[in-house]
Amino acid sequence: MSLTSKQEVLDFWAKNESADAKVERREIDALKKDIRIVQQFIKDALAQYRKKKLNVRSKAAASSDAVFAELDDYRSVKDIQDAYGWDAISEKEMDRLMNLWQLREDSKAKSGVYQDRITEMLEYASTSIFNRYGDPIIEYDEKNSRMHRVAERIARENFENDAQRERKRS
Repeated sequence: MSLTSKQEVLDFWAKNESADAKVERREIDALKKDIRIVQQFIKDALAQYRKKKLNVRSKAAASSDAVFAELDDYRSVKDIQDAYGWDAISEKEMDRLMNLWQLREDSKAKSGVYQDRITEMLEYASTSIFNRYGDPIIEYDEKNSRMHRVAERIARENFENDAQRERKRS
């Protein structure tokens, strides 16, 4: 009986994989791992920067629009100043809210996540990583995709040949 499923064909090829193919697979796996690590470092740096810039306690809070929720009670900077004038908030709180207001205004992102030139640089670095190192991964993935299609075709042909042999025997 021949190999009649795609997985059987792929398993057969894996057992007979050349040394060069094994080396290539290990190199691509290592490259993917390196990219994931660098992407995570950049993501952490971005969250840490936002946390510091927005003066919040956690990176999660800095990455969400909840940081600006405190400004929902105020329609303008004048409202914040009026709240201070009526002793509703302290001078320190007024300064913090004014700074937060300015940060929100400076933010380019419509989603409410803080955005400035440094965050743009970090996001650019993150996307540039794959632009620089992604070609071998793309080529390897395309090669794997072709291999899967060929394995599927071979399995289908083997199945059809086996079925024809069985019909001839009957």
